[in-house]
Amino acid sequence: MEGVLGPCVRSHDGGRHGFVTWGRVVDAVRDERLVDALRAHLPSFGLNGESEITVCESLKELSTAKYFFEALWHFSNEGVPYGESWAAWLDEKRAELAFSSAFCAVGPLE
Repeated sequence: MEGVLGPCVRSHDGGRHGFVTWGRVVDAVRDERLVDALRAHLPSFGLNGESEITVCESLKELSTAKYFFEALWHFSNEGVPYGESWAAWLDEKRAELAFSSAFCAVGPLE
């Protein structure tokens, strides 16, 4: 599950909202491109005007969110192919980041 990341958005009222996505498909080290992709979709999740998006060091930080386990189940069952089909899968996941469906909102964080 090392390719699955948990970005967090701090809203204007100070609340934190969590997401789960295939984060390391964009860049294996830096988070900027993932943050930019999520920022473009914030209005579709009802989050407007947010300025701070960080990536959690561990998915455990999201585990208190209402829909965390549903999102984890979704990504766990999708699987990652190995061998020759991996490059095509990686391209597909990168392309999906242009759509909000690439991000699973897990809800507010406590």
